[in-house]
Amino acid sequence: MDMKTNDTYGLFMEALDVVNTAISEHKDGQLMGGLLTAADKTIGGKHLGVAVYRDDPDTPFDYFTLRFTNERLELLARGKDEPEIAWKVSQDYLRDLVDNPRDYIDNPARLDLDWLRDRVGV
Repeated sequence: MDMKTNDTYGLFMEALDVVNTAISEHKDGQLMGGLLTAADKTIGGKHLGVAVYRDDPDTPFDYFTLRFTNERLELLARGKDEPEIAWKVSQDYLRDLVDNPRDYIDNPARLDLDWLRDRVGV
């Protein structure tokens, strides 16, 4: 496994922890409450594909499969799986999440959750 690929996995997992912490800390708030309820009803337990890219969203270099369960996103697999891509995310955004976690945890409106809103119809 090359170092860049290995780094992407660690970066993705740390970023996912930040997202889940923000969701957990704000799950009863106006921003997250409705989104979590809708997500649980529409995509709860389903596989969601994630494509990580450097500069161009149309040319991802790494893939992950997540599922939304118990009000959190959890990693199921690394690599391109069967689910359609639900979230295209830049490596720079993941790095910013990891480098500045409190900015996102304290202000969850900064999280890139448009992909999730689109999937659940909120």
